[in-house]
Amino acid sequence: ASLLPTYVFGGTDFYHNLATGQGLLSRLCRKYRIGITIFWGRLFLPIPYLPKVTMCVADPIPVKKWEGPGPIPAEDIENLHNTYVKTIYDLFEKYKNIAGYPNATL
Repeated sequence: ASLLPTYVFGGTDFYHNLATGQGLLSRLCRKYRIGITIFWGRLFLPIPYLPKVTMCVADPIPVKKWEGPGPIPAEDIENLHNTYVKTIYDLFEKYKNIAGYPNATL
């Protein structure tokens, strides 16, 4: 099996979202440990906007099947996670100018 690292530039522009930031709803959600998302698109309906979206895909990361006794060693999981995060970061840095986000950071 493989992991396919993918990053979507503009993926948060499909809808407006009331629950982001430091507003009252966000604070209440954190306080009571619940997730409430109020979102809307075109005409204040759940019809998405049509933003410019750029999807970038990296080379697959091979994942070895664990066949040993017991759980997967934490070191193997950590190494795979680090590889995935670095690949996503590199993908972002490589394509952010082309996608129209030259000053964006992860």
